[in-house]
Formats: sequence, C-alpha cells, structure tokens
Amino acid sequence: DDFMNKIVKKYRQKHPNCEYCEWYNYNCKGWMYGVPSYEECKLKNKIIRFNKITAKLCKYYQVKEKDDEI
Repeated sequence: DDFMNKIVKKYRQKHPNCEYCEWYNYNCKGWMYGVPSYEECKLKNKIIRFNKITAKLCKYYQVKEKDDEI
C-alpha cells in the first residue's frame, strides 16, 4: 500500500493538476442559495478555471500528502 502511494505521488508530481494540489478546494457551499459550485486555490484565493493548465504554470503546486485522497 505504501509502495502504491509512492507511485501515485510520483505520478502526480510529474503530471500537475490542481485537484492533486495541497491548496485546491472544491467549493459547493452556495448551492442552497443558487450560487454554482467552483474550484478555488486557497493559497492565492482565486477561482481556478482550467485546473490542468493552471497547475502546470503554478510555482506553488504541491502534491497532497493525505493517504485518504489516493
């Protein structure tokens, strides 16, 4: 299991995607008020529009360390 986690982490480091990033947050809090859900960067406090392109250009991209995410 630990070996698999290392493989996944290595892959995610080489193929950046905001969903794998420590600073990524999927915000769906406003659905009760008719506000659509959105993806955001907690570090930059910005909405993410293209998560695969944004992650490749971001110098703060950091892979999540949580085992339950993998």
